[in-house]
Amino acid sequence: MWKGRLTQIPELAQINKVNVLSRMEWLDKELIDREFIAGGYYTVADITAQCAFVMAKAAVDIHIPAELTNLSDWWARVSSRPTARA
Repeated sequence: MWKGRLTQIPELAQINKVNVLSRMEWLDKELIDREFIAGGYYTVADITAQCAFVMAKAAVDIHIPAELTNLSDWWARVSSRPTARA
């Protein structure tokens, strides 16, 4: 996506992948007792996170690990919404 537009630093990309995984683990724990990021309702927090996951997948092939079940369940919920397919 950014190839040729910005200087690519492979080592930094690997460090950031580790950081993203750490953030996903944190979010997985936060979602233990919540259906959505900010509580019981779908909000702009979910939309923003969903966009970030879509971009991460497209840009650097980052996926939600299967063992992060709360985050995976959240992803399934937000991805099944009609607006996610628009």
